[in-house]
Amino acid sequence: MGDDGSGSEVDDTLDTAESADGTTNGTAPFLFLLGLVGFLGSVVAFFGDLLTGYDILRSLLINAASAALLVWWAATDTLTDPESSVDSRGGAAGTGLLLLGLYLALGAAVVGVTSPVHDRFDIVPWAAGLGILLVVAGFVVLPRKTILTADGDDESATTTGEEPDS
Repeated sequence: MGDDGSGSEVDDTLDTAESADGTTNGTAPFLFLLGLVGFLGSVVAFFGDLLTGYDILRSLLINAASAALLVWWAATDTLTDPESSVDSRGGAAGTGLLLLGLYLALGAAVVGVTSPVHDRFDIVPWAAGLGILLVVAGFVVLPRKTILTADGDDESATTTGEEPDS
């Protein structure tokens, strides 16, 4: 009787991700939860490392692994979301690369700003450089139609000499 309720059907569709072949995968919520707990825990550990003088590399590696899980979840979620303009694995990969690149660039900034405390500025050029490369790769991999908006179509019409619709 509890299995036939409409509430459980809604919960089932929200808790599982549907793959391209139509099968459901219950790992999406687990990836999100694991990534979120690891990410938040590693942020707390990072500040603890700053306060205690412990090397920050451990907390940064845990943070990066957790962020990679969250990015994997986000890319999977965009692929399975019917309202998303991402409808291919290439689009999901591009989304993931963009998110990971932005994460690395922001992480490099945080490590750079806090480097007088922990003296690990050597990480910054590598993280920032890899982040920039991943953002560029993400834009290359993303299908063009997901980047262009209705305004972008109007701009392309203007460059060809046509007047955009007002």
